[in-house]
Amino acid sequence: MNPQVFKIVHILAVLLLFYALGAIAVQSTGDRKADRPKMRLYMALHGLALLVILVTGLVQVHLLNTGFPTWLKIKFDVWLLLGGSVVLLVRKPQWRNWIWILLLALASVAVAAAVIR
Repeated sequence: MNPQVFKIVHILAVLLLFYALGAIAVQSTGDRKADRPKMRLYMALHGLALLVILVTGLVQVHLLNTGFPTWLKIKFDVWLLLGGSVVLLVRKPQWRNWIWILLLALASVAVAAAVIR
């Protein structure tokens, strides 16, 4: 299959991930019972986006036969941090502005690692 298709799906999944993180940041107020109905949907979108990012990224690595270089390790670490960031957004909603700066910095690191191989 064409690696470009996986690249497009990969980028769309990253956009979905940040949409879900933004929605979680807006919805989380610290009162877990009030947040519950919509949060399940956004958490599911977050998990789905992470899964699609991982699968499409690994398929691209396999199709391009790149091995596991340093830039890929950096992107995997960023992926782990983006997955865990939802915990901070839910448990510390008062930190959401700082968390967003951190998330954008992480995204910048992932982009730089992929572009500057």
